[in-house]
Amino acid sequence: MKPIKFTYLILALLYYLQAQAQINLVSAPNYATSNPTNVTIIPPSYDVFGESKTAEMYEFAKVIPTSISILESNMVEVENGRVWTVSVFSEGAKALSLYYDEFWIPSGGQLYIYNPKQTQVIGPFTSKHNHSSGLFANELIKGDALIIEYFQANYQSELPKLHIDKIAYAYRGVSGWGGPFGSSEFCQVNANCSEGNNWQNQKNASCRIQIIDGWSSGWCSGALINTTANDCTPYVLSADHCFDGGGVSSNDLNQAIFYFNYQSSGCNTPLNEPSYDAITGCELVSNSGGEGNNGDSDFFLVELNSEPDFNPYFAGWDRSNTGATSGVSFHHPSGDIKKVSTYSSSLSSAGGLNWGNNNNTHWRVTWANTTNGHGVTEGGSSGSPIFNQNGLIVGKLTGGSSYCDATNSPDVYGKIWYSWDQIGNSSSQQLKPWLDPYSTNVTSLQGRYCDDGLPGCTDPSAANYNPDATIDDGSCTYCTESVVKLNFLPDCYGIETSWELVNEQGQVVYDANEGYYPGGETADDMNPNPSWTEESWCLGVGCYTFKVYDSYGDGMYGANPEYACGQNGDYTIEINDEQIASLIANNANFESLEENEFCIEESDIKSFNCINGNCIDPGNGSGQYPTLVNCQAVCNINSIFEEGKRKKTLQKITNLLGQEIPVTRQTPMLYLFDDGSVEKVFLIDY
Repeated sequence: MKPIKFTYLILALLYYLQAQAQINLVSAPNYATSNPTNVTIIPPSYDVFGESKTAEMYEFAKVIPTSISILESNMVEVENGRVWTVSVFSEGAKALSLYYDEFWIPSGGQLYIYNPKQTQVIGPFTSKHNHSSGLFANELIKGDALIIEYFQANYQSELPKLHIDKIAYAYRGVSGWGGPFGSSEFCQVNANCSEGNNWQNQKNASCRIQIIDGWSSGWCSGALINTTANDCTPYVLSADHCFDGGGVSSNDLNQAIFYFNYQSSGCNTPLNEPSYDAITGCELVSNSGGEGNNGDSDFFLVELNSEPDFNPYFAGWDRSNTGATSGVSFHHPSGDIKKVSTYSSSLSSAGGLNWGNNNNTHWRVTWANTTNGHGVTEGGSSGSPIFNQNGLIVGKLTGGSSYCDATNSPDVYGKIWYSWDQIGNSSSQQLKPWLDPYSTNVTSLQGRYCDDGLPGCTDPSAANYNPDATIDDGSCTYCTESVVKLNFLPDCYGIETSWELVNEQGQVVYDANEGYYPGGETADDMNPNPSWTEESWCLGVGCYTFKVYDSYGDGMYGANPEYACGQNGDYTIEINDEQIASLIANNANFESLEENEFCIEESDIKSFNCINGNCIDPGNGSGQYPTLVNCQAVCNINSIFEEGKRKKTLQKITNLLGQEIPVTRQTPMLYLFDDGSVEKVFLIDY
């Protein structure tokens, strides 16, 4: 529900400030925990499986059906709101995890989960954690008891939907909190020991994954992976066998939990549980389907349900079929804190888990003895990335026979090369369509942090050249027709807005789906500072219809005083820097749809050539550069060399290129951009 009046926002802010001032990050710790509704879960019977890392995820918990409706628990009135609390107990559990078949929190609601002593508190979970599936899960609370607490602000009349239908009862694979820390074998090496010093970026990409499949919950490992779009799409790569060859249901995927930065701060094993960042839920993108058996490279690619609110590394990859000479793997053996294993001998080709004729689907690795141990892999390590000497992912763990008492035995990692396009015939069975969405066909790609810079087209000769871009994302397009620009400003609730550009034949030639623009559906998760964006369209002669949609039904009327936004959306459409269409609706309130038609004539198609330092339109559309800006970006650099003052040009070019130009009498040449490429010229009069 979008409308929240300004006075309500003030009350919400006051409550937030009061809550932050408390020592314990919970709503009513002194009263709520003393009088909860008590729920006792009967412990399950179970057999502890062996330490296999070749068949399925590493089971660490049994899933127990239950029925807990939080709003049917004890409720107390507190300042500025109400609090419901439930205490859950299951004797002997090493940890408990909650799974919701109904999860929806209205604006102003806050959900916390903590142990009775409040030494472990997770939350607050708010409306930002709502997902269209209505499903959710909370990460593990150590011990056999936990307390659920929900706070509802007075200004909010809508009640949440919070129902728990399953609990994971952990019987192993959980470290710390009242016992010896470390569930993995003795020889493993902590990720922040000296062995990981040169691999900090790769470490920050790797994660632990909590997966449910039927009535079991298990551990695997994985890593965030970059794409040629360089747009930080939150793809995580893991192993197909961890997800039952794609047999894990979409509901279970929406309740998978990804733990990032779950590691010791140094080389020593910590006494207490380290902090971490967690994201719940994902959607299957593509997978190999054969769980690493013969002819199958055992990959599983998912997209997280929400983008990280921390700054992880999106690892690069190498899809060549050349064995790396050295490298590392980061993983979570037996669900433990992050470990690092090192190899110093070249990877060799191998088959999958079963015998067969295809011995080219995997990389075989033998681990090296290092300063702080002899890292190997275990159950729970499955799906972990193996990096080559250049820090790029070349495979993900299927299994093997290395253990602390068998350190010379090898492991096998499904090749990125094979997963790329050697398996299956559709996009749902390959990595290529997702990791190379622009079909650049590059063999390798570097990783990145999302705050490294702005992705975009950096080629001045391209139609969609972005002078502010610092990272080329492979999106450059080259237009031989007319470049039309859409300048678009959403209101604060951008998630509701979408648009299509339709040609005379009724075909959609460009579009932006719901969720393209930032800003949720409530005052809590709106984008308070929407900004203008620019899109470049390459269009031929003809007429087009620009259709703007709003799923809420109020257009982009963000200035409505009920909405706490204060800003309307807007748009303009331009060709050759002249406006040819703009928003029609008064107050931007076009309800559910606005249609705006414009046409492009022969005379509108302009292009430019760089001639003697000037940008000239030949008048027939045959120019090399589609816009004046594209031409000037190149032509201005070239024109410097027409001045005949070679010595004085060095500083000018240094300023333009943003770097020092090392030119001496012995090396009388200089790099410059000529016609969109890098060329060499001689400084004749230097």
